[in-house]
Amino acid sequence: GGVMLLDDALKPQAAATVQQLRGLGVRPILLTGDRSAAAQRVARAVGIGEADTHAGLLPADKQRIILAHTWPQDEPRAQDLEQSMLPRAGRGPLVVGFVGDGLNDCPALASAHVGIVLQEVGTQATVDAASAVLQVDIDQLPAAVTIARRARRLVLTNLLLALSINVAVIGLAATCGLPLWLSVLSDSGGLLVVLANSLWPLTWRVGQAAPRARHNSFGLG
Repeated sequence: GGVMLLDDALKPQAAATVQQLRGLGVRPILLTGDRSAAAQRVARAVGIGEADTHAGLLPADKQRIILAHTWPQDEPRAQDLEQSMLPRAGRGPLVVGFVGDGLNDCPALASAHVGIVLQEVGTQATVDAASAVLQVDIDQLPAAVTIARRARRLVLTNLLLALSINVAVIGLAATCGLPLWLSVLSDSGGLLVVLANSLWPLTWRVGQAAPRARHNSFGLG
């Protein structure tokens, strides 16, 4: 007789990825169905603390922890919503993301604000449950977070630009009797300004640092 031990090799870039996420203000958390000893070994290797390492979890346990972190002061409420048919409706205001690849990660992927699955290992079911598919290795996750934050700021900036231009044109038309043709020209000009501002992503570089953000968490399944 004998014993066969199977173990997953840790990706060489995993520790650096965790540190980069911390640099972006993200709190990495390890959620796994593996035994505690294996989970703690991996957590130490990548720099995740014992308090942020959860082992021996079932799919529903991962979902409960995800929801609990969106309601940090109201965990009972997250537990009550755990069985909801629409888990996204039970999310709190604190942004939590989850990266997974297995079928048992589907509830957590659907419950997180941002569910990310790795294309190289994800199944069709996990892809359907996720809100984003990372088509490269996990070391590009910090870059994805950076791009997402910049895109969000760009959308808000465009909304403010369009609103400001429209308010200014309406104000001038009401007080100064702005001609119709000039009003139309101003509206078209505002659209061109917003479109031009939307070209900024063409100049972005993934390696550039992004501003730190508070109260963000990422679960790694």
